[in-house]
Amino acid sequence: MKLRTDNVIRLDISYPLLNEDYFSLQISRVSIDDSKSYQCVLVSALNDIQAESRPSILHVQYPPDDQLYPQCTIDSNPSDAKLVTLKCRSETAYPPVRLYWISSKGRLVPNTQFNQFTEAYLDIAIPSSSDYVCISNYTSGSEQINRRCKLNAPKILLSIENKEIIEGGEAVYMCSVDAKPKSDDLSWTSVPALVARNKTIAYDGNSVSMLILSNITASDNGMEIICSSKNLLGTNFEKNVLIVKTFGSSTGIYVPPFVVTLKPVIAKVVVGDMVTFTCEGSTYRSSYKYKWFYCDTEITPQTTSDKFLINRISTKRLSVRKVDIMDNNATISCVVSVDGQERVARAKLFVIQTETASAPSDAMSKSNYQTKTLTNGKSFFQSLECCVFWSSLRCCIG
Repeated sequence: MKLRTDNVIRLDISYPLLNEDYFSLQISRVSIDDSKSYQCVLVSALNDIQAESRPSILHVQYPPDDQLYPQCTIDSNPSDAKLVTLKCRSETAYPPVRLYWISSKGRLVPNTQFNQFTEAYLDIAIPSSSDYVCISNYTSGSEQINRRCKLNAPKILLSIENKEIIEGGEAVYMCSVDAKPKSDDLSWTSVPALVARNKTIAYDGNSVSMLILSNITASDNGMEIICSSKNLLGTNFEKNVLIVKTFGSSTGIYVPPFVVTLKPVIAKVVVGDMVTFTCEGSTYRSSYKYKWFYCDTEITPQTTSDKFLINRISTKRLSVRKVDIMDNNATISCVVSVDGQERVARAKLFVIQTETASAPSDAMSKSNYQTKTLTNGKSFFQSLECCVFWSSLRCCIG
């Protein structure tokens, strides 16, 4: 007795007849590779076929990798600069995955291709202000897996960190961008133009940029600050008007502004290292009182720990120790008060990872899924995202 799979007779395998009635084949630890057509073939001693059964097809059910797929990408159109192609990709699965695109205009009908991957293509005109969402639906019996990915032109949130802009002080602007695909073009402009010697720009390389304007003068009042960004789907911008508070007295005598500086304004620190921030007033006064904040949590000499250190004698310095990736994008604030006045200076902490894990390639992910062992013909996955807090002093910025 021989076994035929997908029309190929396995001459290297022979099975004895258990009795005159039937022959049974049992497959243990069923995997994707077992999805085939099976036949029982009766052969003679000379390997001549004497009789054969009707084919029996085995379908092994398996879902796509829902932690990696679907994936949304966008390609420019070489023949028409006003068109782009949206592409949604998912691993093959059984039963097959269904892909479709939706936008603010409703459900859209893509061109779908089936090969090693299931792919749905959609041509759209640019620029476009719509969000485009690709939904991947896998249904197996009563089980359903729905995943999605999104493409959109930049959406910008521009905020000013200072509650009050003081003449002689600084203005700190934060610009965050939600763009898919990610925008590599995030820029600052102003009307009138920014003075180069008075500005500092920091960019985390992902979606947040910070603009610091120092030595603010009365002539800066009314300046429009503009943050803009673009990707293949379009361009967007937001603006804010700078309002400057000036100082003086009823006698006409100029009163020097009380200004606070915090250094470094932008700290880029490798994971595991320590960084120290120093806060100082514009002129030395022993009566200065300092308060420190990590994000929105106050740090005091009494809360000094393995993570934060403030010198009990000179409270104008704060050290953040054992920096880790959860500190990325953290805001460090120093509040200085004297003679009934209070000023705030802020700094930003960016964390540098020495090693980054690369996403698995298509070939690798395909190889991994080919060797999955399926129990009862099914396998499902669920991904969870969590934010781990360090004591009560850790903030997460998403």
